[in-house]
Amino acid sequence: MPTTITSWNVNSIRARLDHVLDWLEENEPTLLCLQETKVQNHEFPMELFVDAGWNVHINGQRTYNGVALISREEITDVMLETGIPVLDEQKRIIGCTLNGVRVYNVYVPNGKTPESESFVFKEQWYKALKDFMTAHHKPDEKVVICGDYNVAPDDIDVHDPEEMRGVCCFHPSEQEWFENLKDWGFTDAFRALKPDEQAFTWWDYRGASFRRDRGMRIDHHLVSKPLMDDVTDVVLDRDERKKEKPSDHIPVTLVLK
Repeated sequence: MPTTITSWNVNSIRARLDHVLDWLEENEPTLLCLQETKVQNHEFPMELFVDAGWNVHINGQRTYNGVALISREEITDVMLETGIPVLDEQKRIIGCTLNGVRVYNVYVPNGKTPESESFVFKEQWYKALKDFMTAHHKPDEKVVICGDYNVAPDDIDVHDPEEMRGVCCFHPSEQEWFENLKDWGFTDAFRALKPDEQAFTWWDYRGASFRRDRGMRIDHHLVSKPLMDDVTDVVLDRDERKKEKPSDHIPVTLVLK
């Protein structure tokens, strides 16, 4: 059986609870990494997942952010804090070890607008994440950082690059921060396997964006080179976006042999 690591920004676990439970039952991932759960730890509907046979680890906060790990088998070395103030200021990262692979689930700050303080914080967050990787890992280890990076890396990753260039999530500075993180020793798994495929992971709720396929690819699995040898596919589940009251993001699954 392959190992599957799915990243999914659910945009509120309360609003998308039935969707997540149904998706887990239908797909049986080895590990599901959720972002934007938007609840404190004691408010997470833990018992519903446990009753269905899932192990859950959460790192949440009220109203905003929040990340979680859900798996059938018990994962090890769960990390809720990095020790780096910028990364730990908000609940945006959680880590674990799964079958010899170190997995980090991240929800990178959105940045709002290039002129905002949030944009500065986003840059700091990217730099701090790379500093954390440098301090705790070497590029010859099997590591994956998955999640909502809030960056579309290249023109092919947005529906209209000329219209969108310079806006938040498709700004040259953000793309530089993303590339700088990759320079640690990571590969964008989807783009490595599918260099010419235009596919999106997020669509705005407004303007019939999904129906018109006006989206962005901002959810990624960054994979260390040794782990890339095990990657067989990256699957984007567009069907999830077709459901009633969906998240604006879709599940993205890394498949390992």
